[in-house]
Amino acid sequence: MCWKLVALLLTLAAIGSTALGYWQYLGTRTYVDSPDGDEAPDGTWYWWWDAYATIYGAPREVSADGWAAGGTGIDLTPDRALQADVFAWSVGIGESDYAWIEDLTSKAITVNMYFYVRDIRLTYWGEAIDRTWTCDAVCSTGCYGTAYGGITTGYYRSASGTAQGRARTLGGTFAYNLYDLPPYANSFYYWQGTRYGYFYGWLRCSGSISSGPRSFSDEDLEGIDYFTVSAAVQGASGSNGRLTINDPEFYWGSATAQSEYYINAYSEVTLSGNIR
Repeated sequence: MCWKLVALLLTLAAIGSTALGYWQYLGTRTYVDSPDGDEAPDGTWYWWWDAYATIYGAPREVSADGWAAGGTGIDLTPDRALQADVFAWSVGIGESDYAWIEDLTSKAITVNMYFYVRDIRLTYWGEAIDRTWTCDAVCSTGCYGTAYGGITTGYYRSASGTAQGRARTLGGTFAYNLYDLPPYANSFYYWQGTRYGYFYGWLRCSGSISSGPRSFSDEDLEGIDYFTVSAAVQGASGSNGRLTINDPEFYWGSATAQSEYYINAYSEVTLSGNIR
């Protein structure tokens, strides 16, 4: 009887060692924006976007390698329009899905991310004018480019640049610029300025950043039976403006703004753990 018991235990151990208990890779979904654009017949606003990327997905890796570009603009006068908001966004993205196949083995995984930004170019300008001091003119525009990756358990990172400006007239005229120089940049150039109600500038940068390893324990993943890992190259631009007539008998003002983005980058997310 003893040898039968030993044989039974060995059989159960063998079954247990090959039993299902892992993160099952369900495949990678991909999306890359095609060229598109639109404009108002009277020239009040326009937008355009484009993107190209090679997406790679495997059980332990998802990556996006390519570029995104686009731009927006508004041009307001009282005889055209008093308000406009326009936005453009383009992306090349890969998203890999995973499901847990139940067993007593460990759920723990480790995530590494790497971003290499070859080039981010952001340009913008705008002008708010009130020639009679009876028309409040406001305009703003901004753009950004980013390479990002993450996992839906709450761990996201990005390498990005942003730039924006704003101008307004109301009992006086002012304009200002903002830009965000990302921590990954190992080379960058920027130029910006203001003059009365006019702002302008551009930001160009490149570099790379690594993030990880970030480990998720069984406790971190308790109750989680599904997650998604993403890698993308993305950009966006937005422009808006408004004219407020304070004296219907005597007014003239305008608000004009434009911005464009371009990013060329590589994003990669890799996993290690009990994954098939």
